[in-house]
This record gives sequence, structure tokens and C-alpha cells, in this order.
Amino acid sequence: MTNFYLGQIGYGRGDLHAALAALTRNIAMLPPPSGSGRFDVFYAVLSRGWSAHPYSDLGDFAEGLALADEALRIAETTRNPVHLVSAYVGLGRLHLWRGDLRRAVEFGERGRAVEQVDDLGWVPMVAAVLGPALVMMGRVNEGLRLQEEALAVYETRQMKVYKSLHLVHLGEAYLQAGRAPDALARATEALDRARRWEERGFEAWALRLFGEIAATSESDDGSTAVTHYRQAMSLAEELGMRPLVAHCHLGLGRLYDRAGKRQEAQERLTTATTMYRDMDMRYWLEQVEAAGP
Repeated sequence: MTNFYLGQIGYGRGDLHAALAALTRNIAMLPPPSGSGRFDVFYAVLSRGWSAHPYSDLGDFAEGLALADEALRIAETTRNPVHLVSAYVGLGRLHLWRGDLRRAVEFGERGRAVEQVDDLGWVPMVAAVLGPALVMMGRVNEGLRLQEEALAVYETRQMKVYKSLHLVHLGEAYLQAGRAPDALARATEALDRARRWEERGFEAWALRLFGEIAATSESDDGSTAVTHYRQAMSLAEELGMRPLVAHCHLGLGRLYDRAGKRQEAQERLTTATTMYRDMDMRYWLEQVEAAGP
């Protein structure tokens, strides 16, 4: 139990390697199939499923998927709803970050189906996978509605765990829906909350959202967006968040291309391409090609 909560806390603080170290201690002690006791099985599944979160931010998708697959295999033998949703959310999160939207939606929908029957309190976690995936697939209103419902659950139940990241996802959905003021409000709330709770990884994602918002503003000459992207990238580099670093390079490349700064754009887009290819993030490679000068 202690290792599992240390893993959650480490991830929330952006200390991804410490989070994995704690979860890995559990995984080593509870190999699949673990003992017959329900307590052992619970932490065998959740420690594997939860490892998907730091692995996603680190860009270590192969290792994360291997453990999340193990979590699902155990959960399918127990048929325990919490075990199943934990595994579905972990797998969905990895596929979402990697850019395999079809698989992210598949596991998100499976998690939502279990949640709707058993009311486990996992609505926000499921929405954090399914909502962004739907938005990225162009089903913006559907994804936005799901995330707004999840925010209502956060507020009704006074939940605090990872709310900052949910606000970032919601802000991204508002931006895709053409509601920039709402996106900015959520980004501001996410950043303030992340800094207050010392959630440095979520702070980096919020800063990148500020960059995305500024990049769409007709009143900004690009300098504000550049500042936010660089702030997000600096923090992400410190924390080892390779996918986010690559996203910031992509954002900067797009900005420089629009400004006619061809050399700077090419340098940033080339770096993004290399990083995405190294992490096998094929969806994002297509985004770079679409942004290329």
C-alpha cells in the first residue's frame, strides 16, 4: 500500500523515476499471478496499471504497455471492476500519449462501460483517456461533453487527485472547439493549481497549453507563445518528459514557419521528428509532416 501511494505521489509531483521505483517494488514482490489473497491481487494489478502514467510521460511506451498488458491479464481472471478499470485506463493512457487514438478510445470505452455499471469513482480517470482521444479524432463536442461531466464529478465529490491535468485536457478541448476564452480560463486554473500543489509535470502541460492558446491568438505576434513553449519545454526536459518536449518543438516549429523563419522552423521540426520517431509516436510524425515548411 505504501509503495502504491508513493507511486501516485511521485507521479503527481512530476518525479517520474521515483514513482516508477515505488511501483516497481510492488511489481517485483507481486509477480503475476500473485497470491490468492485479494489484497495482493489488488496491488499487483494497480501497481502495473498505474505505472502507465509515468511511463507515458517518459515516452517509454513499450515497457509501459508490457506491464499494463499484465495488469489486464490478471484483471480478466479476477473480473473485479476496479482491477479492470485500472488496466483499461493504463492501457488507454499509453495509447493516447503515443497517438494510437483508436486503441485509446477502445480502452476508454471499456473503462466507461464498467464504471457506468459499478460507479467506482473512476469517471475522471476514464474521461482523461477517452475525452482527449475523441477530441483528437475530431469528435470534439462528444469529447468535450465527457470531460465537462468529469469535472462536475471532481467538484461534487471534492476530488483532488490529478485535477490539474484534467483541467489541461478540458482546456485543450475548449481550444479545439473554438472557445479560446474558456480554454484560457481552464489553463489559468490548471497552472495555479499545479503550482500550489507542487505538481510540476502538470505545470509543464499547463504551460504548453498556454503556448497553444497564444499561438491561435490574432492579437499575439508569437512572442507570448514562444515564451510559454520554452517554459514548458525547460521544465519537461528537467523532468524527463520526452513526449511533451517533442510537442513543444512541434509548436515552436509551427510558429516559426508562420513567421517565415524557415531555418528556425526546420530545426525545431527536425528535432520533433527525431524524437517522435525514436518513441514510435506515428500519429505525431504525421502532424510534423503536415506542419513542415
